[in-house]
Amino acid sequence: MQPYAIAVLVATIGIFGTSAWAKLRGREPFGIYRAGLRATHLIPEPALALVAATLAAVEVAAAVLALVAVVATCVRSPAAPTIAAIAMIVAAGVMTVLTAGVIASIRRGSDAPCVCFGTSKPLGPVHAIRNGLLLMALIVGVAGMAGAGPAHLFVDVIAALAGGIAAALFVHADELVDLFVLTPSVREERH
Repeated sequence: MQPYAIAVLVATIGIFGTSAWAKLRGREPFGIYRAGLRATHLIPEPALALVAATLAAVEVAAAVLALVAVVATCVRSPAAPTIAAIAMIVAAGVMTVLTAGVIASIRRGSDAPCVCFGTSKPLGPVHAIRNGLLLMALIVGVAGMAGAGPAHLFVDVIAALAGGIAAALFVHADELVDLFVLTPSVREERH
């Protein structure tokens, strides 16, 4: 399997696993997640519970499939590329839906919070860009599966580490933006 695919799979485990955990770790976090979806005004109230549960379940499925693909790669299973492609396609599908939802919410001028990772910052361009980057990475990962080369343990380990770092950057994008970009309220405080 291509090292890039390994990096994308590890990032998928970290990103979707963290996102699902943030939503499903208890009643209160799930309620906050549902309230965030409600605030987007994109989902009719009667469908809200089903959509919230489905999105969280698909995130779990994407993370588990990616984990199975990584394990299958480690044990040199011939099914690893197929499982990896399925995992990335599932993740790309849910990422497409989530990215479209973020963009639609922003275009409507909604002040709905991003509750992806247990935070509550209002949805904004950072979230659309972050999701779009992951979507592109997944699409490139699936496209690159056709050219799988020989396995090299050292390269695969480096790829997995890169995927873990990418996941951490993705999950903490809000905090990184706050760290490196002065928001208007911080600028006002400094003057």
